[in-house]
Amino acid sequence: MPVRLFTSPEIDRNLPLWQRAFPRLAHRLGQSERPATALRQTALALWREGRLSEAASLLTAAVSLEPNDAAIWNELGGVSQASGQSAVAEDCIKASLDIDREQPQAWLFLATLATDAQRYDVAEEAFLNALALAPDLAEASLGLGILYFQQRRFGEAVTWLRAMRQSGDSAASAQALLGQALFLTGDFVGAGAALAEATRLLPDEAALRQKLAMSRFLETVMAASVDEAMAAYRDVAGAAGEDPAVIVEKAFHLLSGFGQREAAIRVAQFRLAHQPDDPMQRYLLAAVKGEKMPQAPADYLRAYFDRFADNFDKQLVEVLDYHVPAALHALIIQTDGVQAGRRFRHILDLGCGTGLAAPLLAPLGDRLTGVDISSGMLARAAERGLYGNLVEADVVDYLATAPGTFDLILAADLLIYIGDLEALTVEVAAALRPGGLFAFSIETTDESDYHLLPSGRFAHRPGYIERMTVRDFILCQAQITRIRLEANKPVPGMLFVLQRR
Repeated sequence: MPVRLFTSPEIDRNLPLWQRAFPRLAHRLGQSERPATALRQTALALWREGRLSEAASLLTAAVSLEPNDAAIWNELGGVSQASGQSAVAEDCIKASLDIDREQPQAWLFLATLATDAQRYDVAEEAFLNALALAPDLAEASLGLGILYFQQRRFGEAVTWLRAMRQSGDSAASAQALLGQALFLTGDFVGAGAALAEATRLLPDEAALRQKLAMSRFLETVMAASVDEAMAAYRDVAGAAGEDPAVIVEKAFHLLSGFGQREAAIRVAQFRLAHQPDDPMQRYLLAAVKGEKMPQAPADYLRAYFDRFADNFDKQLVEVLDYHVPAALHALIIQTDGVQAGRRFRHILDLGCGTGLAAPLLAPLGDRLTGVDISSGMLARAAERGLYGNLVEADVVDYLATAPGTFDLILAADLLIYIGDLEALTVEVAAALRPGGLFAFSIETTDESDYHLLPSGRFAHRPGYIERMTVRDFILCQAQITRIRLEANKPVPGMLFVLQRR
C-alpha cells in the first residue's frame, strides 16, 4: 500500500518536533486531547491553509495511532487527492471502506478517483454502492450518468440523469447531458424537453440551442410536414441555424436509424423533390420504403462513397466503432495453413474503399490489388502506398476478367451493398486458385435470404450464405460479431473464411 504508517517510536520522536512547529498542536495536547485527535484537528487546520504536505504528515500520524478510524482515513484521502497523489487517496478511501462500508460519500469519492484514472468498472461499482446507501445523492447520479454516457450506454445514462433531476438538482449541465442522452436514444420529444430547460438556464450557448432546434425539427416532422418542422427549427435556432440541406440530411439518417420510418419517408421525399437528379436521394427513399431490389445501384455507390471519402475512416472507425478488417484478419491468420506461415502470392481487397484493410493484408502476401467503384475512395487508398494495383470497377465485372488469379480475396463490408449474391460468389470462386481463401462480412437477418434495410445496406440470412457457397467452398471459420453501430446500437453480423475447393 502506498501509505506508510508511522511506528510508535517514530511518533514519539516526531511529536516534540511537531509541537514546536505547530503551536496549536501543543495547545491541544496541553488540554489533554488524545494525541490522534490533536494531530487530526491540527492537520485539518493546516489543510484549510493550503499546507498540504504538513497536513498529510499529521493525518498519517493520527491514523497510525488509530488505524480503525474511518473518518481519519477519509481525510487523509482528501488531502492526498488535493496534493495530486490520487493512488494514495484511493488506497486511503478503500481502507476507510474496509472499516465501514456504509459511507455513501466515501463511495462517491472512490468513484470519482476511479473515473479520473479511467478505471471505469471500479467507478461504476462505487457509484452504485453510493446510490444504494443514499438514493437521493445527486452527485452520484450525475457521475454515473456521465460515466455511462462516456461509454455510449445512453439508455442507462438517461436513467440516472433522470434520477438526479427528480432529486431536485436542475443544473444546466445535467439537463444538457440528459437531453443529449435522450437524443442519442431516439427520444426526441424527451430530448427537446430537457434541452429546453438547459437552454433556459444557458440562453447564450449556441451549440445547445442548435441541438434543441434539431430536436424540435425531429419531434415536429414525426407528426407533421417537413415545412412545418423547418419552421419549428428556425423558431428555436434563429441566427445559429444550419443550412436546411444539412438539417434534412441529418434528420433522415436519425429518423431511419431509430425506426421512425414514416417520418423518414417524408424527409426523403422532400430531399428528392429538391434534388430530383441525385441518385443518393432516389436510392435512400427506396430503401426506407422497403422496396425490393437485388443490389445497390452503381450510381448511388459512386456518389455516396465519392462524397464521404475524405471523412470516411474517421466516421467509420471513431464514430461507428467499425473494426471488421481487423476481425477478419484475425480469422484469416487462425486458419489452417496460414497459422503455419502460409504466404499468399496475390491478394485482392474487393471493395477496398480507403484501404483500411491494406496494412493488415500487405504483410500476408507478395502482391496486393484493390478494387472499388469509387474514384474518391481509391484516391485515399493510393495514399497508403501499400497496393501494387488499384482498379476502379464494379467488383463483379472485375472478377470476371481475372480467373484463377488470387490466393486470398477479402470483402470487408462489400456484401452489405449486394442483396443477390449468386453472381458475386460464382465470380469469386472463378477468380480464386484452388485452396485460396475468401474472407468476408455480412449483416445478418432472420427475415429472408436477404433484404434491403432503411440504411441502404443489405442484411443476409446465414443459411443463404451457406447455400450460395457450398458448391465451391469449404467453411473454415465463421464468427458472430458486431459490424458497427447504427443509431448507437450494435448491428449484428457474421464473419466468414471459406476455402476454394
